[in-house]
Amino acid sequence: NCQWRNPCYEPGFLIPLFQHCRQESVQILAVEAFSDANAAPELWALIPIVCRPFYRLPFRCAHTWRPDEAFDSTPLLHAEHASAALQGALEALSVRGVRLLAMDTVSGDPGFDQLIKTVAQTSGLSIFGRDRFSRAALRPDGTADEYLQGILSKNRRKKARRLRKNLQEMGEVKFEHTLNASEVQDWALEFVDLEASGWKGRQGTAIASQSDSLAFFMEMTQRLAVRQSIRFARLTLDSKPIAMLVDICSGGHVSAYKTAFDERYSEHSPGFLIELENIRWLHELDCTICDSCTDPNNEMINRLYRDRLPFQDLAIGLDKGMNPWV
Repeated sequence: NCQWRNPCYEPGFLIPLFQHCRQESVQILAVEAFSDANAAPELWALIPIVCRPFYRLPFRCAHTWRPDEAFDSTPLLHAEHASAALQGALEALSVRGVRLLAMDTVSGDPGFDQLIKTVAQTSGLSIFGRDRFSRAALRPDGTADEYLQGILSKNRRKKARRLRKNLQEMGEVKFEHTLNASEVQDWALEFVDLEASGWKGRQGTAIASQSDSLAFFMEMTQRLAVRQSIRFARLTLDSKPIAMLVDICSGGHVSAYKTAFDERYSEHSPGFLIELENIRWLHELDCTICDSCTDPNNEMINRLYRDRLPFQDLAIGLDKGMNPWV
């Protein structure tokens, strides 16, 4: 029951991340509340934390943890107790000698902004906003056909039909997605191989390029498959994948985690075609919003996803009345 969704800090993603991608010492900061002495505590906040320098400031600093495999570091805060949860987390860090908390790529939602400001003002803390940006997002509205009609010009719709027709002249073309948990591991390996065959493999940034990233990805997909919280999709030509994508689901919040395509078919834009099909599928889901998880300057996705999700980088001084910027 979180105020702001962050799949990266939920168990299916965080536990494999914690087990396989700890290049630095990570601690889990949890705030719990006891409503009854005999009852189990209720989790109000969860924030993975790493302590490392913040620029060259001469005091102890902490950061919300976001390794390369993650796309968000917004704290998980109980929807009904978000203010008290955040205040408790900041106080716990302060007691341990942390004087500044840096948060990179956290929600820029106005409600989250107001929460931070209110807690800081109440506690006499200072805030420094370092950067603000937005990622493309999709909110299903009406039917898929209506949505695509609204975002694609007549020429782009014609181009999409021509691209698909050209592929069909080369062989049998299918768009498929995983239907049950038992398929996910095989599709995950298929995705890893496809991604490694392209530019990410050549640059050493593919999942398969690092053993810890590969171990994380395979365990993460397995855990999320059991919870029915992950879906792979692929565009195939004669049963061979030429484009694939991975979506992570958290309630009605979908994260477009990874995409890959076969560069030998670049002229047919398989990445574009699979995104069009995925838009149709998102409209069939109980999806309230899909975060593209892409670079803010991704031209193709910015055209296809007409909404935006705001994010920000900020820092909070944890000593009352402290202004670390002077």
